[in-house]
Amino acid sequence: MTRTAVTIGNFDGVHLGHAALIRAARQAVGPSGRVVALAFDPHPLTVLRPAWAPTRLSTFDQRRGWLRDLGADRVEPLRPERELLELAPEAFLRRLCESYEPAFIVEGEDFNFGRHRAGSVDTLLELGPSLGFAAIVVPPVEVSLTEQAIERLDPIADGDEQPLGAGGIGPAIRSRAKATPAVPSPST
Repeated sequence: MTRTAVTIGNFDGVHLGHAALIRAARQAVGPSGRVVALAFDPHPLTVLRPAWAPTRLSTFDQRRGWLRDLGADRVEPLRPERELLELAPEAFLRRLCESYEPAFIVEGEDFNFGRHRAGSVDTLLELGPSLGFAAIVVPPVEVSLTEQAIERLDPIADGDEQPLGAGGIGPAIRSRAKATPAVPSPST
């Protein structure tokens, strides 16, 4: 049986943190395993609090392409239906396990899920053994922008894009980047 790693999120404007999740999932299942990314589409706030829902940075098809480029085998939309969003964390995990039979669930430290976002990575770590999966918690990715990196952002301001694979920092970061040098330039 093929081992599966699942990661869940909005994945809007795929960035280096998302790349770290996919990389950890792939490492857990190996080259013959299956990495599944479940991407909320639309954002859950469109159901829970429509006035607070963020504007999307990317379409689902863009996210699917980027996540597949990073190594996900499957990228599926996770529809934020009220019934799903109202599930208690354990019920949410049971449903996920019935559908995907994950050997691993891979998430970042700030992951929350279930009704009122009551579930956390601690919930994954606690319930994983009884539900048949191991939780992998990926630490945040920190990026220090150098003068050279800031120069690479200049074309982005003009609307040009660099894919993650070419050393770009990701669409979400690019669209919001306000860069300050981490290292002073030689002229200062």
